[in-house]
Amino acid sequence: MIERSLRLLALFVGAALWLCAGPNAHAQAAQQGRIPVKLVAGRLVARCDVSTEVRRIPVNLFVEYDNPCGLELHNRAADPLKTELPDGSQRTITIHFQGGEMFVPGRELGDEDELEAFTKWYSTELGDNAVVGTIGAAVLANYHLVFDLGAGAIEYGPPLARSAEHVVAPSGGASVPVSIKNEMVWLPVLLDDGVPRTMALGTSRYDTIVDEDFCELRGHPAGDIGSARIGDCDLSDYVALRPAPVPFTHRDGALGVLGSGLLQKLRVEVDRANRWVTITPVAEPELPVADRAFFEALVSEDSEQVLAYLDAYPESRCAAEAADLLLDQLVAEGFEDEQLDDALTWIDRTCQPDLRATAALERMKELLGLGLTAAAVRAGELGVEGGRDDRYPDAVHQLHAQLGTILLDAGESREAWKHLLSAAFGLPEDGMVNLQLGRFYEQEGRYRRAFSRYVQAVIQPESSPRAMEGLVRLQAVMNPDEALSIDLIERLIAGKVEGFGAATKYEFTPETDTNRVVLIEHLTNAHEEFANGGALALEGVLDHFERDNVAVISFHMSTPQPDPLHNAAARRADLLHDAQESVFVVNGRARVPGRARTRQKEEVYGALRSAVIAELRRPSDYELQVDAHVKDGVVSGEVVVEGPEAAGIKLELWLVERGVLFPGKSKVVIHRMVVRDALLDSVRGETLAIGADGKMTRSFSRSLADVRSANEAYLLQRQAEKSELIELVSTAIDPGQVSVVAVLRRSFTGEVMQARYVEAPREDAE
Repeated sequence: MIERSLRLLALFVGAALWLCAGPNAHAQAAQQGRIPVKLVAGRLVARCDVSTEVRRIPVNLFVEYDNPCGLELHNRAADPLKTELPDGSQRTITIHFQGGEMFVPGRELGDEDELEAFTKWYSTELGDNAVVGTIGAAVLANYHLVFDLGAGAIEYGPPLARSAEHVVAPSGGASVPVSIKNEMVWLPVLLDDGVPRTMALGTSRYDTIVDEDFCELRGHPAGDIGSARIGDCDLSDYVALRPAPVPFTHRDGALGVLGSGLLQKLRVEVDRANRWVTITPVAEPELPVADRAFFEALVSEDSEQVLAYLDAYPESRCAAEAADLLLDQLVAEGFEDEQLDDALTWIDRTCQPDLRATAALERMKELLGLGLTAAAVRAGELGVEGGRDDRYPDAVHQLHAQLGTILLDAGESREAWKHLLSAAFGLPEDGMVNLQLGRFYEQEGRYRRAFSRYVQAVIQPESSPRAMEGLVRLQAVMNPDEALSIDLIERLIAGKVEGFGAATKYEFTPETDTNRVVLIEHLTNAHEEFANGGALALEGVLDHFERDNVAVISFHMSTPQPDPLHNAAARRADLLHDAQESVFVVNGRARVPGRARTRQKEEVYGALRSAVIAELRRPSDYELQVDAHVKDGVVSGEVVVEGPEAAGIKLELWLVERGVLFPGKSKVVIHRMVVRDALLDSVRGETLAIGADGKMTRSFSRSLADVRSANEAYLLQRQAEKSELIELVSTAIDPGQVSVVAVLRRSFTGEVMQARYVEAPREDAE
């Protein structure tokens, strides 16, 4: 109730802002036309176009006359329309209907999850276009309206002139004065007790609701409160009133809200200018007996009565809701296995035939969340039976995957294998399916098959950590003489992930044959969308240039969300370069965008290559020599700087891992030249101090385990401070992948004076 009240408050504020645009903003509003509408799953949906001066797109919109909003739009609809201007103001949006238009001075944000879910479940009924928003009362209040839902339309036009004359009530209908509150139209209603009350005119739900507390006080909790008359029109002749909370108030007593199911049987003309409504019946009175029976079962809180309703009305409009209610009640009351099986069978039976597998997937998640594993398996099996006809072909494969995983965990290996194989036929690249098949084959001792499945799973974000563990186990069994390394994994996944190599090697010219080693800093993130094009371009650069000419260090930023390769060193780079998205910084001077689609890799490669060649033409006043090695899990060595003393220059020394396996949302599987930490005392570097011999010498030594611990502690601290979920995987450093990069940089400008890259060979004792 609190959430509903807060939402209504937000809507009222939005409506007020809409109205504050003033009369000039609505000068074009006095048009007329016809809004084609239809009921989809009890929701009133309008087919139309929306546009700005930028673009016009076809859409579906909910029509909610009892919602005080203006025009709510999903961001996916607002983005192509460019509804927001750079200064924060909004463009005027035009809604195009048959023969007319409506003009709205801006949009509000709708409930995006609700819109997406509705489109998913009712895509066939909606046609080619998604439901992307809602037209509310703050827009519709500017028009004279005729709700003719029986004919599939809402007619609208300019407000009528003020008049003391009113339409004569049609036979069995009504012509009544109304009140307006919060843009909603309230109609007078008389019950058998003769006390005047009010009901709002609404279209946001199918059922006509009556306040459940009022029904309880009257001794009719199921909503059967007798006649409810608006003029000569008795609502109880047309619909069963549904007891429900009424989230509105009115000085005359808010009895309820009329629903779109009732409006299918009545033609309702709303003259807001004169505050008058005329109701004309367009269908013969016929009380839905099945609806009344369901409302009685609903308030009974008795699973036996709900089951009796389903037996009596298996094809009714409310049957699917009753089946869900039956399951909920059994879970709350306690149940026998047979009862639960009956409930799940009813849910499957009352589901839309082409959504049985899709619905079963959702049901399985709910039941697993309740700890009802056996029930989840039964729900999945029922969904599989109808999977062939599902409108979403992958749904049945996902069901097989879920069932296979559950059964494998339960020790039913052979049944699990059958389901997992079925899933793999439809989802051959699914990481979790391949992971579970790898587990099965490993349990069966079929190691080669298991290894192959783990390799396919290791390149997918959701399955990579556990697949890596499986590969380590199997490598120790199958080939104990060769440890699992990133180099081996790279060979195994070749052809399964996209790569990019340069066609030629770089050849020096007299202009570029200098002592310069160019530094490329790659600021990226494993979860950044469209970062794969830049990562592939970097592979091309690494292939084109020799390591004596180009040094690369890669920092993983915290945006859009921190990944496990983010650390304090990356935070320092972020502050230095102010990167909002993936970018390459060449010698601290040139910037090349790194956020690119896979197909754009050659374009990024060309720009990055040109920037490197330009920097190679600039000789450096400094030389850097680095010696490094790894022994017993410790990287150590020495760096020597030769060149003139100068103020404002710092020496940086970076521990770099040449390849790190971490599949993220960016679709990059192996990340190159990842900075793990600074090898000097500070990530800011150490001030250049040339001695009398013309050199600066610094030694270094760091335990790889200590670096890992420090990075994990940093991530855990960030997670606690910023409530960011960061999975601690790929934080261990492979001793065989360690390199060191030395950098001389001007502190104030960030310009790189010289760089050097060396690999640190392992010198571990045999």
